[in-house]
Amino acid sequence: MSDPDREAVAQALFALVDVTLGNVLGTIATSQRGFMPPSRVLPAMCPALVLRQGRESFERQNGILGIPPTRTMHFEAWIYTMDGQLPSVVPAAQQNAVMGALQDAFQPTVPNGPFPLKDSTGKQLALNAWIRGDIDYLENYAGDGRSLMIVPLQVLLQ
Repeated sequence: MSDPDREAVAQALFALVDVTLGNVLGTIATSQRGFMPPSRVLPAMCPALVLRQGRESFERQNGILGIPPTRTMHFEAWIYTMDGQLPSVVPAAQQNAVMGALQDAFQPTVPNGPFPLKDSTGKQLALNAWIRGDIDYLENYAGDGRSLMIVPLQVLLQ
């Protein structure tokens, strides 16, 4: 695989998460890349997806020539919901439904195989993508029915 197109990777990951959430929550009122603090996400903007691109890990095998470095892009999906957007008004029930759909979306297409992240033409952009790390669930964080979950995502490039 040649040097990765990081922007294409970010766009493909965003599209995957956006479509997944839309399938669970219906229409997504706000969907964007780039950080937006919780204080700026108003109830009318929910459900909302904000994909934040974080750090990138870069590892090269010491002393081994010809082996390309391994790069991992780190993202966070900030997902805002409002009470009552699904039949259940319990915020945790909505967050559980979203997390289940995300978990299903990041399953490999073949048993024990990689999850290839592809662009709209079918070109493979990454070796693998997965949910990794602690997931934060903040129910009714502002006292007005808004809930937030932060899902850490990683994309393996080479």
